[in-house]
Amino acid sequence: PRGWESLFRRNMNRETIDRWCEGGILLLFLALLIFSPLAYGGTSVREFLVIEALMVPMALLWVVRLWMNPRSRIVWTPLCSAILVFLAYGTFRYFAATIEYSARNEAIRVLLYCVIFFIVLSNLQRSEYLQIIAATLFAVASVMAVFAIYQYFSHSSKIWGVDRPLNYLKRGSGTFINPNHLAGYLELVLPIGVCLSIVGRLGPAVRVVYGYFSGVILVGIGVTVSRGGVTACLISLFGLALWLVLRRRWWKRGLIFVGILMLAGAGIWQKSSLLRDRLVSLQGLTFEQVDTRHYYWKAAWEMWSENRWMGVGPGHFPVRFPEFREFHNQTQVRPGYVHNDYLNLLSEWGLVGAAIVFSGISIFMVGVSRTLANIRRGDDFGPKSSHRLALVLGGTVGMLAILIHSLVDFSLQIPANAIVAVTLMAIVTAHFRVVEDSCWIPIGWKGRTAATLCIGSAMVLIGWHGVRAVREYHALREAEAAKVDDPQRHYAALLEAFKVEPKNFNTAHRIGEMLRAQSWEGDPGFEEYARRAMNWYETAIKLNPYDPYNYLRYGMCLDWLGKTKEAKSYYQQAKQRDPNGYFTDAILGWHCYQTEQYELAKYWFNRSLKLRYISNNIAEAYLPLVEQKLTKSR
Repeated sequence: PRGWESLFRRNMNRETIDRWCEGGILLLFLALLIFSPLAYGGTSVREFLVIEALMVPMALLWVVRLWMNPRSRIVWTPLCSAILVFLAYGTFRYFAATIEYSARNEAIRVLLYCVIFFIVLSNLQRSEYLQIIAATLFAVASVMAVFAIYQYFSHSSKIWGVDRPLNYLKRGSGTFINPNHLAGYLELVLPIGVCLSIVGRLGPAVRVVYGYFSGVILVGIGVTVSRGGVTACLISLFGLALWLVLRRRWWKRGLIFVGILMLAGAGIWQKSSLLRDRLVSLQGLTFEQVDTRHYYWKAAWEMWSENRWMGVGPGHFPVRFPEFREFHNQTQVRPGYVHNDYLNLLSEWGLVGAAIVFSGISIFMVGVSRTLANIRRGDDFGPKSSHRLALVLGGTVGMLAILIHSLVDFSLQIPANAIVAVTLMAIVTAHFRVVEDSCWIPIGWKGRTAATLCIGSAMVLIGWHGVRAVREYHALREAEAAKVDDPQRHYAALLEAFKVEPKNFNTAHRIGEMLRAQSWEGDPGFEEYARRAMNWYETAIKLNPYDPYNYLRYGMCLDWLGKTKEAKSYYQQAKQRDPNGYFTDAILGWHCYQTEQYELAKYWFNRSLKLRYISNNIAEAYLPLVEQKLTKSR
């Protein structure tokens, strides 16, 4: 036993612990890269909670590494400063936001992505680690592309046993719900495989494997039938081909790559009739005539016009959209995002936030230019193949593709895509140290203490948010399960969810809706149910003053209690917040019917039906009654 103890002490020194922690961070990070795209892109609450859970042990291992290595150094570039400035601005915008719940969820995402960037940059900057990360990303993308191709030809209707939306059955989406988001993921990763196969220091067999599966991923992008994804991918790849052609070392391979791209593009064009039809449909028509995204763009632009410097607030676009939507049947939705990441950024974060982000992008591109020039000049890398060149070039082209695609979609709002984009930024930034050694900054005990406090604070916030979200998620699941069969359990679960998360205005609205429905049954004591419902609507209004439906329901309760004069102001406030909503107009028609203003009721019901002529139950049911009343009065 003494011998084993002596051996353990001799081997488990600080350097060994440091390397074990480094390996643990790598394994956890690879698990994150694999899990996030396979779990529907990490878009749902449950999957995002797993992502948060993986971050906490990574950060803890990072802290251990800081104190185990007496010669701790970090990689610091101007891009790191830009990221910290945006993080500080995001913290300020969170505290200044009107709707705390929406702003907090968005701020947590920003914090999580920043932590991922610094974890990769400070712990996984070794060349072999970056190659492992790149290979993992490429392997996952290849599997996703194969699955998407299978979905395209088989019209598969399931993803992990969950039904896919019917309008996506003829398109490949992999394990993402929306095919456009899969296209965003694949276009980020594809250039890495292409660059490794062309300029990477690989054996012939491995080079062929990368080249073959790059072709598979390209076909996978084609079967998503995403116009923005296909266009962004081709533009970025042709840009890569042009860069190769203009280099004396690579011009022959560049020309071959151009030929392969043209053949692949022609094949996808011939085989994908749906993609061909979607692109041909643009001929002779404006974009506004064939796509509804411009309605969201106009609303976002108007939001920004009213809040130019700071924007409406992080995560506030969905709740502010009803106020700015046009009078059209295509706007009767609650979009989560703008379908344009730049307008999304501008509307929610304002000119200040956009300036910080674009400054970061500019710093990143300048660093890439200097790094590529240095790698090509270096004696070790210039005359022959290089993994460094492949990773820097591939990561940059992937970022270029997603930046182009973001003009017409919100791929970067999907956690899996955002994580890959941040990872590529970190991979490329890790090579900036090739340009100058000043990127390496040694930190003493004061620096380690400050870094520990920052990392610890970030993990406390992410962990606190995760634990709270888990409890709320389970309570809401319980409420949904008991919604039909057990009203009391349903109500108790909603109360528990609101107790856990008292800032969630949606839960307050749901409790109010349940009590209002009970009051509507007209049983003895219905007045008390109506008053309790009004209290919950009032709570929801305080948490989210922009939601028109809380005002509408409050007014309906007043009508139900015979206080029609008091109800008028609430309907007016709802109309101010949703001037072109079919449901708001239908409830206004209902109010006018209750107060025997039949001509006005007819006007509101007809207006509501113009905005939504299918599944508009209130207007469809009450309009014939209004017509009968008007006929009798004549």
